Amino acid sequence: MPFFHQFPNACGLTSLLMALKPASRNIDVLLNYGWDRIGAMFQASPEEPHEYRWQRVLEYLLTACTQHRKLRMYLKIHYPSFVKVVRPWLEEGLIHRNWGERSVANPSLLHAAPLIMSRVNTMKHDVELKILAFLFGCRFLRWKEGADGTGGAFFTQEELLSLQEGHETKTLVEKFAFIMKGLDDGGPVLWGASFHWLAARDLQIDGDREDLFYHDPMGGGDHCINVRELHETDRFYVFQFDPTLLEEHIPILTQAFELPGESKHVEKTTQEEKSPIKSASLGQGSKGRTTARKRRREI
Repeated sequence: MPFFHQFPNACGLTSLLMALKPASRNIDVLLNYGWDRIGAMFQASPEEPHEYRWQRVLEYLLTACTQHRKLRMYLKIHYPSFVKVVRPWLEEGLIHRNWGERSVANPSLLHAAPLIMSRVNTMKHDVELKILAFLFGCRFLRWKEGADGTGGAFFTQEELLSLQEGHETKTLVEKFAFIMKGLDDGGPVLWGASFHWLAARDLQIDGDREDLFYHDPMGGGDHCINVRELHETDRFYVFQFDPTLLEEHIPILTQAFELPGESKHVEKTTQEEKSPIKSASLGQGSKGRTTARKRRREI
C-alpha cells in the first residue's frame, strides 16, 4: 500500500486513495486523466505531488455526482441509494456553500475550483467515500449486523471488554475475521477512527499478536496498534475491488471529466482518448501502464 500526504481535513479522500492502491490497479491512469482535464482550473504548481492532485480529482467527482448531468443520471440507475441517501447529502453540502440551485446541473462547474478546495478541506462522511470507491470499481461489503446504518463493522462495549479480559466473544471473532478477509483480498478497508480516517493495511490475530497495521495520511507512514486499544466509535468499512466493475465505469468517468462547453471537442476525440485508458489492463498491475495524453484546455 502506498503512503500519501493529505490536504488539511482530507484524511478520508487520502485514506481512500492509499487503500485503492492506484498504481497496482492502474487506477492512477484514470486519476491522471481526470487531472489532465480539470487541473488547469486549480493553477497548481507543476511540482506538486500527485496525491494532492488526486485529492482534488476525487472531490471534483463528488461535486459532479450532482452537478454533471450524465454522471448524475448514471448513478441514479446504477447506485441504488443515490436518490434517497447520497444525492441529498451531497446537495446539502453544496447548499451550505451557497452553490446556487441544487436541482439543476450548474454550468459554473467550469469555475468550481474554490468550492472544490473548500470541500477538499472538509472531513468526509462514509456516504461520500462509498460512492467514490464504487466509481473506481469497489463494492461495499456490509457487515451483517450493522445496526448503526453505516454497514461498517464496529465493536460493542461488551466485545471490547471480553477482548481486554482475554475471552473473546463469538461476534468479536467473526468481526475480526470479516475485516481480515477484506484485507487479505486486497481491500480497500477504511478505518473511521472517530474524527479521522485511516487506511487499514493488515490485521494479525495469531497467538500473542493482536495488531492492526494502518497508514495515517497525516504523516509517519505505517503504524501499528494493539486491537485492545480500539473504541466503540471505531468503524471499519470493507470493500472488494472488481476490475470488471472499474472497466464498466470508464466511459462515465471520462464523460464526467468533460467540463461545460467542451463536449463538442470531446466528441471529436472520444475514440482517441478512450484507448489509453482501456489499454491499461485495469486491475492487472502497473507494468506496461500508459498514461492519458495531456491536453490543454481553455478554462
